[in-house]
Amino acid sequence: MKTFSAKPAEVVHEWFVIDAADKVLGR
Repeated sequence: MKTFSAKPAEVVHEWFVIDAADKVLGR
């Protein structure tokens, strides 16, 4: 994962999508 090379906004967006997908799969 190129977290440090990506922009803060992009990193937050990526983690937001991952968290949302995880919640959906978790259900």
